[in-house]
Amino acid sequence: MLTVGGIDFDAAPEEETVAASAIAVRIVDEARQEESRNGTWGSWGSLHATRGEVEAIADFAEVELGVEADHIGGPDLSAARLERAVRGKRFLHLATHGWLMPENVRSMLDRDPNDERMGLLGTERTVAGFAPLALCGLVMSGANAAETPEELAARLLTAM
Repeated sequence: MLTVGGIDFDAAPEEETVAASAIAVRIVDEARQEESRNGTWGSWGSLHATRGEVEAIADFAEVELGVEADHIGGPDLSAARLERAVRGKRFLHLATHGWLMPENVRSMLDRDPNDERMGLLGTERTVAGFAPLALCGLVMSGANAAETPEELAARLLTAM
């Protein structure tokens, strides 16, 4: 089992993730533009109780289930570190912030019934938006300290 919690969103991790893809940077840039309009995206508060939460879950797993539990978090939780730590684990408990893009950012699955590009089976012939799994994710260490869209995109984890 792996538990993740006690993440420091204000401290930049020593080990950065690999460079964010161009599409991730574009998504983050659109989110920042939206934030400037309504102030609702891109600043994550501390989750103080998550350190105790994941320690309690790890203790329970070890005592009651006989499962060895590891913990990561703090100021150095990069996507690369999480990827390495999760290998071989059967159970994963994540206690962090999640993020969603504002509703006005279109997914490629969003359909406009007035769009003339719809095919015979109701599917669009061209991609009209972003992949849905790129429009949400988890927040890693240092997200609040990111100064550029590239840095922020590298500190957010998506399913893509």
